[in-house]
Amino acid sequence: MRRLEVIKFARANGYAWAKRTRFRYKGYEVWERIFTFNPKYIGKAPAVGMPLVILVNKDEIRMSTDKESLEILDMM
Repeated sequence: MRRLEVIKFARANGYAWAKRTRFRYKGYEVWERIFTFNPKYIGKAPAVGMPLVILVNKDEIRMSTDKESLEILDMM
């Protein structure tokens, strides 16, 4: 199942989970990275670095680039 593949990708890149958003970007589904399962920190992304997202289409799962991240932020 694609959802499990995305979560496996997120975990392989150091995140606890991934959550699909309602946004699409140039043919990709936009998934949010979840940093921890600890309820104290959920919804509080660290304020360091670019707001990268996971981009998913039928052929690939990948992290967004810095430029893509900024374009996605503008669309949200």
